Amino acid sequence: MEPDVTDGIPPLKSDTSPPPDQITDAQLQSELDARTQSIAQGPEFTDTPRICYEYHITGGRFEDELEEWYGYKEGVEGGLRSWDGDDVAQRLGVEGYVREVAKSRSLSLHQLQCLLYVAQGSFADSEGVLDHVQRLHLASEVLLKSGVLGPVLETLFLRLDELLGDIVAMVTSKSDSFDPTVSACLSILYHVALSSLEQHRSVSEFSDLPQKLIETMSRLRYGGQDVVSLKQLHLLLWKVLILELGDQEALDASAKAQRQKYGIPEEDPSLPLVTASPIDYEAFRQDVTARYPSFVPPKSIIPAEIDTQQSLSSFVHVPRPLNEQQSNTQLPAPQVHLATPAPSPPLTPATTSAKGQKVKRSVYQKNQSFPFLFPSDDGDTVPESIKEAVELFSSRVRTDVATKQLWEVRKDFMRQERGWLSVDEMISCLDLNEKPKEDDPLKKVEAIYSASLEHLNSFVAVALKFLLANIVFFADGEGDFDGDQLEYIRNSEISLKAVSSVIVLLSKWFKTSHVMQFEHFATLLFDTRFFLLVYRFFYAHDTLEASLRRTEAREKGFFYKSMMLSRNPDSRDFDAVFPVLTPISPNTAHNVKQVTVFNQRYIQTAINLVKTLRMIVSKKTQRIIVVAELPSDTLKKALAIRQPDLNKAVWNLFKEQIPFNGRKWKYANMDIISHIYLNCKLDLRDDWLVGTSVTSEVDDAYPQEVALRALVQFFNTLRYPKQMEKLGFVRKNADFFASEDD
Repeated sequence: MEPDVTDGIPPLKSDTSPPPDQITDAQLQSELDARTQSIAQGPEFTDTPRICYEYHITGGRFEDELEEWYGYKEGVEGGLRSWDGDDVAQRLGVEGYVREVAKSRSLSLHQLQCLLYVAQGSFADSEGVLDHVQRLHLASEVLLKSGVLGPVLETLFLRLDELLGDIVAMVTSKSDSFDPTVSACLSILYHVALSSLEQHRSVSEFSDLPQKLIETMSRLRYGGQDVVSLKQLHLLLWKVLILELGDQEALDASAKAQRQKYGIPEEDPSLPLVTASPIDYEAFRQDVTARYPSFVPPKSIIPAEIDTQQSLSSFVHVPRPLNEQQSNTQLPAPQVHLATPAPSPPLTPATTSAKGQKVKRSVYQKNQSFPFLFPSDDGDTVPESIKEAVELFSSRVRTDVATKQLWEVRKDFMRQERGWLSVDEMISCLDLNEKPKEDDPLKKVEAIYSASLEHLNSFVAVALKFLLANIVFFADGEGDFDGDQLEYIRNSEISLKAVSSVIVLLSKWFKTSHVMQFEHFATLLFDTRFFLLVYRFFYAHDTLEASLRRTEAREKGFFYKSMMLSRNPDSRDFDAVFPVLTPISPNTAHNVKQVTVFNQRYIQTAINLVKTLRMIVSKKTQRIIVVAELPSDTLKKALAIRQPDLNKAVWNLFKEQIPFNGRKWKYANMDIISHIYLNCKLDLRDDWLVGTSVTSEVDDAYPQEVALRALVQFFNTLRYPKQMEKLGFVRKNADFFASEDD
């Protein structure tokens, strides 16, 4: 028995109502009011509040990001004691002492503690939080101009070499605290990096710091994590990457420069068009040619030299026209009708099924692999509607930089397969000697990828292992955290935000630089089961409650402790910079439309993880199938948080999976399908829901993955031979005639 959707709502009493022609306006209004009141007294409908959070890849405010560097149980008075106890520092002052220390090549722990106090803004002389912030920026400027960052960096990596040089000692060592020299160096560098981002200053000493940090973290794969803080390493790497490469605005500018380089025109953002990819147009073109053999559609923009099925790389992009669907093999050939007067065909197709037996669906389907037999009305061989469709489709074909870069790599790969060009000849054709601008972020991305290629595998393993260790949530409830729980979950949230921000930032810049660099990084993430960590993040806790619960304690933060240690403490502006915020309970959240007090770290981490997962699996059938096998209810929990960036990323993930889900799943998730239609971009040939056969796509999923990895290996071996030799890949001469002579 189906449930009554009007349960609890009394029906209208139509038996006592006058005839329709005798109903007055007053009577009609009274009946409408009665109906409105009955609906209002029926079941209560609640709505999820909207989270007023604007996603930025750079993080939050300067004050909040600096607070996250220090733990609540970590003191800040160590640098002050070293400064007050140093006679040279008291005699020379801040600038004089920094210039004096900059003359040294390596620094002692005492000198580092004094420099850390300077980097912390000499808070003993500050007068309030705002004055402290100004002192922080001035101190970073003094450290930059003095040249002391060079000795700090040298001291840091010398100490790291001592700690991480002996693998046996590193694996067996157990320490209760991090190395103070490394911690002091990292803190000084983080203060300078964060202040430089806020003041838009460049730091020449940080030019090769991202590569060194990635290499350092890769060395922590098998031990040493008890002497170096991975949280601080990821936080510093995140800020240095933004400082060296740029924020979202610089990322968009670099993407625009890449489009200009490959001759891709800019689209008017005020006129959003429904477009199609070259692969989609090629499939549509083959469909039209199969149905109307005499018609010649406009040519595809796919290069002719890679439009072949004789190469392993052909599985990367495979056009899938309807005339090649495997379902056509089960359909009969169309019947030939003579062009003579005949009665109209029946409204339903003739069947041979017995009475009461279910008619097969194939009876209603047409075999798309045969030409269309019937002439058009005007006597032309091709209907006008088909011509208009072809013209519209061909005019909306758009390509992107990633596709063109992939075509270039495929062309070189196929030449190498056939022995047409030697490796040296292919290297001479590359744009390795191209000289971009000195401040070009893409040049820096190339340097980071080239120097870190041999360490990326271990770096990803360390990052994801650290990510897994911090996916810990306490049981949902209304109670507050005690001191230890608050410190633990706050550090976990900061660590999750830092790791996820580094991963999504590297993914975006690698993809902007060259698609093969991104595919290599994405393959490492997928092989290390990044998708399982994303699902684990949303599992076993209430996402809405976690997004509304704040884990902050103002009186335990860096600025409050510094203010209490000041000689002239002034707390008047402390409440203005760090106001008291009262979070909303999840039980009463439905009473408000917008939420302004929430857990920014949790939401940013969720957005980073989902965005990265979508980039990894997008248009890769094998990976989509693997992710689609995971429980969709876990990913749906992210939709409990109404935030546009997060919701759109989740909907796009479901859009990729829907073709591989059955009817039962689609029937039970019509709300998600509706949101996809309303909020996600659709293409001209977007058959994600129509239920076309995906058998051939599933059959080609594994070959597609193999072909993509072969292209990535070929690209890395061709452009970075020395780094690949360290990983065990030896470049061989592919010249057919040279190999025959040998």
